[in-house]
Amino acid sequence: MTRRDRGLTLLECVIAILVVNLALAMLAAPLVLVAATRLRNDRINQATEIARGEIDQLRVLMEQGVNVRSTSTAMLPPASTVGDATLGNAAALSRQAPPQAIATCTLPLSATTACERELNNSRFAVQIYRGELTTTNSGLVLGYPVQVRVYNADAVPVPDGLFPPGQPIEQATATMTSGGPASERRPLVVLTTEIVRADAAETLSYLKPSKISQSIPQAAPLGGGSPSSYSPSGSLPRSPGLGVASGNSMSEEPPTISPTISLPAKLGTTP
Repeated sequence: MTRRDRGLTLLECVIAILVVNLALAMLAAPLVLVAATRLRNDRINQATEIARGEIDQLRVLMEQGVNVRSTSTAMLPPASTVGDATLGNAAALSRQAPPQAIATCTLPLSATTACERELNNSRFAVQIYRGELTTTNSGLVLGYPVQVRVYNADAVPVPDGLFPPGQPIEQATATMTSGGPASERRPLVVLTTEIVRADAAETLSYLKPSKISQSIPQAAPLGGGSPSSYSPSGSLPRSPGLGVASGNSMSEEPPTISPTISLPAKLGTTP
């Protein structure tokens, strides 16, 4: 082996360093993307917890039997600007415009105002609004649809024209690879439900109106004949030998069987 074949040259070391740096540079982008996606998923989980808490508060208010009247709705979310959002059509609330302001409040004063919330040192903006109220004749609220959107606090206010007016606004995706500029302004979570008063007898008629027919077709009699002449209150047909039914009249009475039991005269004897 000659002298020049021993060890590594300076040029070979430089090339090895460049290859290692190139490999690290290629791995940096996927690692950053994975870290950003995981952070986004954590924020979505926190936003989901906040949205469920807002809905639970409204549901408990109705389940506790608090009499909410249509003339005093301070305890309810603000009304949405969507006109056709009623019980059974809660999905129409997705056309509500995004928030234009953020404030420190429990319930916003308008559907386009978001309330600030904080969870685990993270700031969020909650936009909550309801559809039309379903009330009794006396004004007692029976139920209403409601929708909760949770945004990043930095995403509010949402610029005008970012979302087409009258189009449903969907929540952002959990990945960081698609969505465009509007993805950062989309809500992290969107929850839609219906809040109803379960202890009111009138509530069921608004949720599932009864359409059950009262006419029940009658089956034909076993002994023949038309269904129209069959009467459920008539005598049931019997098998041959015990009386056969012809229509609704019996052609033969069933035989009377009298059981006879013979007892031995004395113990130890056979009958």
